[in-house]
Amino acid sequence: MSFYDDASLIMYPSGYKEDKIYSLKPTDGSGDLTFTRASTATRVNAEGLIETSPVNLLKSTSDLSTQSTYWTTNQSGTSIQNAAIAPDGTTTASQITSTGGQFSGIAQNGISVSAVPYTYSCYLKATSGTPTIRLTLFDGVTFHQTNLTITSEWVRYSFTFTPIAGTFGVVISCSSVNTWLAWGAQVNSGSTAKPYFPTTDRLNVPRIDYTGDLCGKLLLEKQSTNLITYSEDFSNVDWSKYNVTITANVTTSPDGTINASKYLDSTTNDTHNLYKAFSISGDTTFSIYVKSAEYTRFAITNLSDGGDVLFNLSTVAVISTSGNFQNGKIDSIGNGWYRVSATTNGTSGGKAIGFSLVNNSGATSFVGTGTKGVYVWGAQAEASSYPASYIPTLASSVTRLADAGTTNIASSVNASEGVLFLDYQPLNVSTSFPVDFQLQYNGTNAVNGVTIYHSGNTPAVTVRSGGNIIFEQALTATTVGTRNKIALAYKGSDFAVYQNGLQKGTQSSGVAPAALNELRLSDGLRDFSINQAIIFPTRLTNAQLATLTTL
Repeated sequence: MSFYDDASLIMYPSGYKEDKIYSLKPTDGSGDLTFTRASTATRVNAEGLIETSPVNLLKSTSDLSTQSTYWTTNQSGTSIQNAAIAPDGTTTASQITSTGGQFSGIAQNGISVSAVPYTYSCYLKATSGTPTIRLTLFDGVTFHQTNLTITSEWVRYSFTFTPIAGTFGVVISCSSVNTWLAWGAQVNSGSTAKPYFPTTDRLNVPRIDYTGDLCGKLLLEKQSTNLITYSEDFSNVDWSKYNVTITANVTTSPDGTINASKYLDSTTNDTHNLYKAFSISGDTTFSIYVKSAEYTRFAITNLSDGGDVLFNLSTVAVISTSGNFQNGKIDSIGNGWYRVSATTNGTSGGKAIGFSLVNNSGATSFVGTGTKGVYVWGAQAEASSYPASYIPTLASSVTRLADAGTTNIASSVNASEGVLFLDYQPLNVSTSFPVDFQLQYNGTNAVNGVTIYHSGNTPAVTVRSGGNIIFEQALTATTVGTRNKIALAYKGSDFAVYQNGLQKGTQSSGVAPAALNELRLSDGLRDFSINQAIIFPTRLTNAQLATLTTL
């Protein structure tokens, strides 16, 4: 028998949709996890680019009717939901009718964008004749649009546009009296139409993240807010500039579009700073994506209290840390880009904190040339002791809410015996319990539970039955980003835990949990990524546990 055959539930991060993470086993949907976040977020996709999840900026994209929450009438157009079979074989295509005269149809408003290329796409089909349908986007200044002659076959039409930064609305319309079918509307960043991703409210979409390798991992983070406004537009007046010049949209950024800025020095013999004023309390982490141009060094700087963290982009190293900074870090993300970060330690009140150019001799105060600098993109400041995933902003701060996943798996779990297996990486170890992965009963593990968790950087496990801790074991300490495989076996008078191929504890007394019926991936307070999670309904042998957890 294989581990696949022995398992009752296997969660391997790959298939997902809004509100759901598919399990590899069972295949009938009973093991699928309900996912919540209630906000959009970013991830690193399989191409190594940072992208917003979901990629589709539109809401209610399969139901393009005014009966849905997000589409409205445009110039007296009408629409009917679930009127015909859509390209995916479901009866979800909408029928839209225009009344003639001005272009009438349906519209959706309030979509936030930056001043970079986007692609608008939609599946269209004529009910009779070959009407001309217009796809339009209005950014408050310009109508970006294309006229399309559609036929009696489903075709996905698209066109690319570059709006001004802000919010826009989209329209699907016709200038004559006509009826046609529409389905699968999408607006995504970039100059090509990405694979269609259906949405309802664009919330609760799991993130399969490819940071560091080609294997996708389920990314789970606690809530965080980017306090920096105009996080990608350093030319905006919201940014204070001291002896520097910013040239916007000069090279390709980590999101794959040409929206990174050139941060240039001046000829003044002084520091060369780009910064913002903050009212902060306690630890705050500042981060930014940087790429070498003429200079290969860079700094995060506290202009109010002094001190900075200097980075060498050539050697990928933190050169020095001074003042009230701590946790200086530099990570390569590919294509010559690095994410640098540092945390203020105990800083509070109004502060001017930002970034400084550093010449190749390592000086932060120097006579510049007016032509040398670095490329920058994606600045972030968050009330945390470490950097979380990037949160893009425009005119106001933006909050990414917490990730969480649970499922009722009464049919897949055996309370009297079994194994809980987790293959994961902690993304921080500065807070208690950064991993909270457990089998539980009716929403809590306080009475009956099988749990893998952390206390600081030390993984640990517990088994509870009847409100009592039956088995508990601390494991070997780990570090951020280090892969861990942990298997916790439970059975009356037969408990064991293995970590990375090694036995860490056994116990030959105690009773198994009285009842288990749920799996919880996170409670929204921890940051980690899951490579794989498995439940076995029987207690594996110790030899099998060693094999299962070997890295």
